[in-house]
Amino acid sequence: MSLLEMYIIDVIPYFVLGSLISFIISCFISIKRKTSIKKRILITVFGGYMLALLSQTAFPNIEIELISATGELRDARLSIEIHTLHYGARSANIIPFRSIIQYMYEMISSKEGDVRAAGMLNVLGNIAIFIPIGFFLPLVDEKYKKIWIYILIAAIASLLIEICHLFIGRSFVLDDVILNTFGAYLGCLIIYGIGKLPFGVCLTANHKKRM
Repeated sequence: MSLLEMYIIDVIPYFVLGSLISFIISCFISIKRKTSIKKRILITVFGGYMLALLSQTAFPNIEIELISATGELRDARLSIEIHTLHYGARSANIIPFRSIIQYMYEMISSKEGDVRAAGMLNVLGNIAIFIPIGFFLPLVDEKYKKIWIYILIAAIASLLIEICHLFIGRSFVLDDVILNTFGAYLGCLIIYGIGKLPFGVCLTANHKKRM
């Protein structure tokens, strides 16, 4: 099973749970304030995405270990394993583009497929996971704020996640913030770069100028 397949399988339960919670919240909101079905669908999907994102970036690793001595299930325990146990003490890399250059070098020069895949997943994965933020925020936000505000929100969210890493035994990597922010920018480009938004919401010439 590839790293990407493992990642997708891991986030599905969180996405379903987040979508369910968001749907319930959107239903309560619609009771007090009329909300269109399209808006509720957007909120539901965005909520599922956000919980799936946090499950992979801001939560400590949770593993269930099954203890077996003779081939039969003997005991089971739930253990919360902090990332430090696998990858050493927490650290901070605040040098811009250092990790990106390292991963790119591994992708190009390494002869080991797993190393290349890990480098690709780190670079492209950090970009891809934040594209939905840039995509959904302009859709959920009816005021159509300037594009830099959405990018700033994404950058702050990514920075908070990296700071959270220091408290759960993981590493603070500035390059992750850079890649995440770039991903959100691409998501905004998907919305602002086309003449018409999904669900029949159009961008006027004034909205396009806000880029």
